[in-house]
Amino acid sequence: MARGRGLNRKLVVTWHINSRQHLFYPSKILDGLSALRSKGELSLRFTPDANCPEIPSSLVVLTMHRGDKGSERKVIVDLSDTSEFYSLVALDYADIYFKCNLMPGPLELLPSYLRKRVRPFGLNFACVDAESWTDWLAASVVRARSAARSDFRAAIGGFINDLHMFVSIPSHRVFIANPKEHKRPIALFQTRVWPPEKSSDDLEQLNDERIELVTALRGALREWFVGGIVDSEFARVRCSNAVVTESVHRRAYSALTRSALVGVYSRGIHGSLAFKFSEYLAAGCCMVVEPFEHILDIPLQSGIHYLPYYSTDSCVTACKTLLGDKPLAAEMSRRNADYFLRYLLPERHIGRILVTATSES
Repeated sequence: MARGRGLNRKLVVTWHINSRQHLFYPSKILDGLSALRSKGELSLRFTPDANCPEIPSSLVVLTMHRGDKGSERKVIVDLSDTSEFYSLVALDYADIYFKCNLMPGPLELLPSYLRKRVRPFGLNFACVDAESWTDWLAASVVRARSAARSDFRAAIGGFINDLHMFVSIPSHRVFIANPKEHKRPIALFQTRVWPPEKSSDDLEQLNDERIELVTALRGALREWFVGGIVDSEFARVRCSNAVVTESVHRRAYSALTRSALVGVYSRGIHGSLAFKFSEYLAAGCCMVVEPFEHILDIPLQSGIHYLPYYSTDSCVTACKTLLGDKPLAAEMSRRNADYFLRYLLPERHIGRILVTATSES
């Protein structure tokens, strides 16, 4: 959102924080709201979720108005990995409902009056900027106070965890590549495998797909491939020959991503669009992407922002195409970096969400 556009009067935003809410997944929302508050475009406050406390903790509950309660809008942002709508309470509550990982199938199953409330949220990722400190602290305090009513010790532990997260979650800036820096002619694919646990996804199949992809890319691209399965006790047992131990921590991984010409993307758990998608775009990576059906607020175009693949062989072929075609790669890299700066910077993305929420009736 351009500064001030769509905000004729200062917007009053209230975040109704659930006592069980984890601040990691909505950190981009908090970061964007904090940036807009610091520019004087809105006022922001945090309060316990007294309006609708039974809404699941993975959903962000906001109310907003422009100086009078008659203009108040109730907004839900659903950041869950699944494309399913698992809380009809939330859909009934919201005037407008933004869904991350929105897909046509689950959307079409909703009654028409609820379907009209749903909008795509777009791509999410975790980020915290130092300038957000006061708002992160305020949100953490409200969440801890709410949790302390039932479990004081857990509330203190959660508050300490929030402070640790603030330090450990990177700024969005760490993934943004300098366009003047030369890209290394490598394809990057660094992923993880999931140990057995209760899940609606077939984790064993997901693991097999990732291991097969790493093995094929490593074998075909040789020194032009970087990455593997992130080291863990389970990974060492499950696929020891595919494990990678270098550049797995956030700072080193972000530097590696910024340097890579090509980023390979495979589906996330439950078919979700993982944070890696946004990180590749920020770094201006050309992308080779497993096809997806998700509805984005700002569409990404096959052949323009990424090359699709439908098998391990076609993934290898797409990587070789981008590594070998400098003009194609340079144009895709430029477009992807521009997409991130135009649409995914927290201030601009959340500003766009606010304009949609307050302008649609």
